[in-house]
Amino acid sequence: MNRSQAENQSLKFLSDRNVPVTVVLIGVADDVEGLIRDHQSTERCLLQVRMPRMSREEITEIITNGLKNVDMTVEASALRSMSSITKGLPHYAHLLGLHTGRAALDRGETCVMVEDLMTGIKTAIDKVQASVQRYYRQAISSSRKDAQFKSVLLACAMSQTDEFGYFAPVNVRAPLSKIREASCKIESFSRHLHAFSESDRGPVLKREAHGASRPRFRFHNPLIQPYVLLRGIAEQIIKEEDLREAMCEQTEDDMLF
Repeated sequence: MNRSQAENQSLKFLSDRNVPVTVVLIGVADDVEGLIRDHQSTERCLLQVRMPRMSREEITEIITNGLKNVDMTVEASALRSMSSITKGLPHYAHLLGLHTGRAALDRGETCVMVEDLMTGIKTAIDKVQASVQRYYRQAISSSRKDAQFKSVLLACAMSQTDEFGYFAPVNVRAPLSKIREASCKIESFSRHLHAFSESDRGPVLKREAHGASRPRFRFHNPLIQPYVLLRGIAEQIIKEEDLREAMCEQTEDDMLF
């Protein structure tokens, strides 16, 4: 019996005998099915608990509480920008809270202002995992000077999504038009989206067929999306207010996807 079979038998044993213990399965997968692909027979023994991304309220609480612990505060506009950039991921909330707070202290202040945000972002970019930085470079690399992979990927990061993080090409059109300062048609960037879902560029996006001609996409690694936004702001391709405007169009439950 191999290790996978042994784990499967152990879970079934505990379930069949109603043993009062909690077993947590830990792994990396896009969904529950992917996580237990080799343990399909154990699915009936498991209680699936969905872990959505954090709401804006939860993200702001992480930032404000962290600053409060060192007797610091943050102005509302800066806090709003940081909560938009994080896309509901606590890792980036801690990262931005730390480095914007240090930027404020370097100015001799204890209140984080909007002017500290750019300094904090530039520092945070270098602290992001090396693998995320590598995936980003691979996704946007091109020998052509007129290549638009960087701007299209940024528009993807700004796009409105459904509750599972998927967006359609039509959702990319408005933010890309904002970036290019010109009206964009889907035909002008659809090939970029499909290229992002191929191995040559990561893939940085995961493509899901939704009907014959209605593909949907989402970021393959969720950590890449906020990093793309950080780069866009640091390189002054977009401004914080552009991101806040895009977030205002999100769903009413205020989830950050």
